[in-house]
Amino acid sequence: LTANEAITESRRIMNGNKWRLFCLDFSFIGWELLCSLPLYAGGFLVLKYFTGSEAMAISLVLLLTIPLSIGFFFVRPYEEVAWATFYRDITAAPTEPDEAY
Repeated sequence: LTANEAITESRRIMNGNKWRLFCLDFSFIGWELLCSLPLYAGGFLVLKYFTGSEAMAISLVLLLTIPLSIGFFFVRPYEEVAWATFYRDITAAPTEPDEAY
């Protein structure tokens, strides 16, 4: 599969599905904002109280990055599964409806 063929196939698959993908991505914006609030609040507090010591402020921000962004460790896998499910749904072969009894 060449790069040009991959781009063409991607365009074919996404034809008519761009809005659905946008809505799926947009549905996670609230969770991402909620997860980033502790990170911004922690960074703001560190910079507020350690204005004189830049080295201390930078080291505290770096040390607090992982604990304050713990929410992303839960939201990101959920997002990846949603994208994988979306891909599976749009690439699935159409099935014939079962005949009535």
